[in-house]
Amino acid sequence: MSTYPAVGSRAVKKALRRAGWVPRQGKGHTIFSKEGRTIPVDDDQERFSAGLLAAMRKQSGLSRSEFIEMLKGKG
Repeated sequence: MSTYPAVGSRAVKKALRRAGWVPRQGKGHTIFSKEGRTIPVDDDQERFSAGLLAAMRKQSGLSRSEFIEMLKGKG
């Protein structure tokens, strides 16, 4: 099983945009929405834990391998 790369806010935001999620700016965070679902992403996080990335992946509906590819910029 692949492990999540060490990524921060920028990489997660880019990955979600590539996956078709629409960003909306909040106070200190960005809310991504798609098909009635939302994913909040902190704006100034240098590195997310694997557990938090896993939770974002589940909310996104992407498979683990798809999400990792998106984080690496290959999606």
